[in-house]
Amino acid sequence: MKTTTRTPGSLPTGQTAEKGFRSSWNGSRYREFLLLIAPLLLFSAYPLLRSFEHAGNSGVFGGVRMTGALIALSAGCAFIARFAGPGRRFYLFAGLAFFVAGAEDLAAGFLELAGASLFQAPREAVLRSSIAFRTLTPLLLMAPLVISAGKGVPRRPGRELLPALLSVPLIIALTLYAALNGSPLPFHTLLSRPLDFLSAALFTAALIVYAREFRRSGESITWWLGLSIGVMLAGQSLLLFSREIYDPFFAAARVCSILGYAASLLGFSLHQLSVEDDQNWTVFRMSAEVDRINAAYLEDVVLEKIREVADSHMATILAMSKLAESRDDETGRHIERTQELCRVLARKMRELPRYASVIDDAFIENIYHAASLHDIGKVGIPDAVLLKEGALSEEEREMIRRHPGIGAATLERVR
Repeated sequence: MKTTTRTPGSLPTGQTAEKGFRSSWNGSRYREFLLLIAPLLLFSAYPLLRSFEHAGNSGVFGGVRMTGALIALSAGCAFIARFAGPGRRFYLFAGLAFFVAGAEDLAAGFLELAGASLFQAPREAVLRSSIAFRTLTPLLLMAPLVISAGKGVPRRPGRELLPALLSVPLIIALTLYAALNGSPLPFHTLLSRPLDFLSAALFTAALIVYAREFRRSGESITWWLGLSIGVMLAGQSLLLFSREIYDPFFAAARVCSILGYAASLLGFSLHQLSVEDDQNWTVFRMSAEVDRINAAYLEDVVLEKIREVADSHMATILAMSKLAESRDDETGRHIERTQELCRVLARKMRELPRYASVIDDAFIENIYHAASLHDIGKVGIPDAVLLKEGALSEEEREMIRRHPGIGAATLERVR
């Protein structure tokens, strides 16, 4: 995992970009190219739209607009709820922008539906407020760049949330006031609608800002936001050629808005899934590491206990063999000779294919030490019999013959 330090105009310090199947796309160039080319591809529908003459009605457009509003509000709430706490300005203000655009679309869609069924809605007011809000949306999208340039990286991200949320209704109120109380705007040529043209220019600037942020951070959600802005830029550009409300260019602009909202919501969903995958993968790796450490520790503990038991048994063997040697010198030398002979015999037997897989160094070492106990039963024979210099009576011979049984019984009790 690579930790990157953010610049004042970017995301906060300490964010991480995972590689592989993580949420980072590593800023690949062809995705940047797609961001910039998407508006041109959509705008290429201009000749086709120009050939259409059919115009829609307020009822249809009201329903379409309210559908887009619900998507935009969902995207706005999702971004605000997810990124407000961490202080991710680019995503927080993107959420505010979608929320404002969705609220405007919801209100305008309601007026259009009402105008179609109940009363004659003020079409001029609807149109002018819509144009004003289309200018406000890219301004909110570029707000993080302006704030970061002035304030730098937020030290306490949570403190920015309340001012940002409180500023939204104030901006909405000022926008509506300017839209509804300003002088009427001509509606027939490109440059005679300065707010509409300004909105397209601002969307272009916002697209460049998010494309640069994607190049720097490589996060997939930034790419999806850039794609959303690019689609809405195409719609705003097509709207410049609209000569009548609800004409094909107007309809294409509304469709592009819905697609732009949907792209942001889809990007957010994919981002959350990738983050969840990252978290699950991290938990899996941590769990595997804990299991590995526990297994290694347990293995060490078991081996240590085995060594302790082996050392204890070896100490017992040595003590008992010394006890047997202490009875007389001949018995001690006999034990030593038996140990050496057993070791030599075991080594020779290991050379035979039949025993090669059974007899190893540990086996030979065990045989060597165990051989010292073969006469341990003699400790149960009285000294008068064991150390007698002359010939033994039959009764004494019988006592000597019992020493293997005495030794076996003794070793059984030790085990």
